Amino acid sequence: MNGGGRGGRGKGGKGLGRGGAKRAFIGNNGVVNKKRKMNSGLGSEDEDELETIFTCRYCQKEEVDRDELGVHILTEHSAKIEEEGLTIEGIMHEYEEKLENENEPEDFEILPPEFDLTCLVETSFNAHYFFSGFENEKSFSPSLATAHCLNPLTKVKEYWVSINFNSKYDGNGINVHGRPQLNVIAALDISGSMANSFEGSQNYESKLGVAKESLLIILSNLGPEDSFGLLVFNHTTSVVQPLAKMATIDSEILKKTIMRLRPGGGTHLADALKAATKMFENAKEGENSSKRTLFFTDLEANEKEDSTQFIQQLKTNSDESIWTTVVGVGMDLMAETIQDVSKTPGANYSNVRSTEGFKDLITHEFGYLVTPIGFNIEVKMESDSHIFTEGFGSPELNNLQPGDPILISTEFPTMQNEKGEKKPGPLLCKVLCKPEAQNTFQVSIKHEDLQGITQREKRDLEFPEDGYQNEGISKAILLVHYSQIARQYVAQQSKPTPEFLTLLEEFIQYFMVEKEKLQDPSLQEELDSLHAMMYTLSPEKGAQYYNKNGSILDQALNQALEQAQTTDEQKQEPNQIEQPIEQQQQQDVSDQPPVDPKPTSEEDKGLCVSCLDLPKQVLLLPCRHAAGCSKCSIQFITCPICRSNISNKLPIFV
Repeated sequence: MNGGGRGGRGKGGKGLGRGGAKRAFIGNNGVVNKKRKMNSGLGSEDEDELETIFTCRYCQKEEVDRDELGVHILTEHSAKIEEEGLTIEGIMHEYEEKLENENEPEDFEILPPEFDLTCLVETSFNAHYFFSGFENEKSFSPSLATAHCLNPLTKVKEYWVSINFNSKYDGNGINVHGRPQLNVIAALDISGSMANSFEGSQNYESKLGVAKESLLIILSNLGPEDSFGLLVFNHTTSVVQPLAKMATIDSEILKKTIMRLRPGGGTHLADALKAATKMFENAKEGENSSKRTLFFTDLEANEKEDSTQFIQQLKTNSDESIWTTVVGVGMDLMAETIQDVSKTPGANYSNVRSTEGFKDLITHEFGYLVTPIGFNIEVKMESDSHIFTEGFGSPELNNLQPGDPILISTEFPTMQNEKGEKKPGPLLCKVLCKPEAQNTFQVSIKHEDLQGITQREKRDLEFPEDGYQNEGISKAILLVHYSQIARQYVAQQSKPTPEFLTLLEEFIQYFMVEKEKLQDPSLQEELDSLHAMMYTLSPEKGAQYYNKNGSILDQALNQALEQAQTTDEQKQEPNQIEQPIEQQQQQDVSDQPPVDPKPTSEEDKGLCVSCLDLPKQVLLLPCRHAAGCSKCSIQFITCPICRSNISNKLPIFV
């Protein structure tokens, strides 16, 4: 059976880049200490933090609550208060005055954002959760959505299709249904470069130190029937633990052996993978088992030929159903290596950019990384009038040519949040519609299942007249447009044109409005970067978004929302000269009377009003009607009961 890897998703990183205000000062007499913490490094998981700390004037004790500090001063320093002839009310009023009158603009600094142009969209998709529908029964279930919207940068209407592959193993399903039994070989790079610390690390822990701790976490994720082996390598290879059932391995001795490992020497990647492959010779085949090499390395190969031979061996292993997960420790994974890994059946990869990200990856995503759900996936347009032209969300789509089908080597389960949204994001494809094209069209989907059998199906899709079919595709498109403005920013950084500054200012307004519509706080990081872009290119224009201590002003958002509302009202005014077909069709739909909300017999039974077979599983917002099952609800653009527009869809359990 062949496997594969949408490894291009690159789990473990967060955000495209950051930039923002840094500020730290102490007021007169040590009374007020304001600290703003912002991390400008790629992959930071930290949120920006602005806090006011009140410091005792007598003993320098710090409190974030002014009243608690007042109690402290009154109980611990009452004698000094009396000696100075002061009152506690007067002292606390002094604190308030210093806080309100603080004005030190010279300490206000905006850091320019940094971007990795090789994987802008993929990195952004990996940092967010997206709505994609739900699947509780099947291992592999495609979920598609469409959109027809205006590009805020080019002012051109665009057509989009998003593709998610849902699975019963998504989210907590990996624990409910259980992953396959594993024969796993961990190949650990102990070369000299692994002695370096992670970029941006605060505690200077080495890459090897973090990798060893993660290996211990992997051991804790293996069951007694799983088999484990350990190989270490630099310019030579050594077997530390032959492949054996976990029930037969002395875990304590193995842990001590792992922790004693030290870095040194060069790196031979291909030899290491060959040696790991040889360790599988005695692995037993099972009906529900798989072979996988976990390759921990910073991929700092001594020679390019070594990287080439490594990829060749990885592909050879794939043909024999020995799959590989490459865990890139640090940011040394080259773009061509990423694409080669992700295009190899059964393989996937992860970029780890921080100590915390590495540990979080293994702790929370190990089951997903080793449980493929579909292989050799193809999504193809069945209409000659519709063409896929661009693809985002995986390196496998980077070289998509107009008219090509979407090809993904392998799909894996993904994380879910409490709303049922998935991370990383979807595959997102731009569609060219020829003049004769209709709004309705058909796509075919085929994939190879876990038994190696090819499965085929077709889906009928329809573009909305204007807008997005669900919030997941809306958010994905917004992040693609964000990556486009980021690329332009990098090109304009040395000498920005007035036209680009105007475009950036308009896009910031647009992004703020869309973020508010989506009610998604996770988009604040991208918004911070946009503000920092403007401040870096034009401090005068950028300053409008910040107050004196570096906080983002609410006024900018309010102005953007008011402007958007005015624009929407203007769009709704009828055009007496000419009314395009799209507007006529939209008006025809809006003029239709809503469906009688009186419950039908199917509604009384709690069945989906569309298929009349499955139970209702999705709540539509803002109308709060439960109308359809998880499958049918994906296609709803408006509520089938009241015809109101849908802003969000939430899973329900009845």
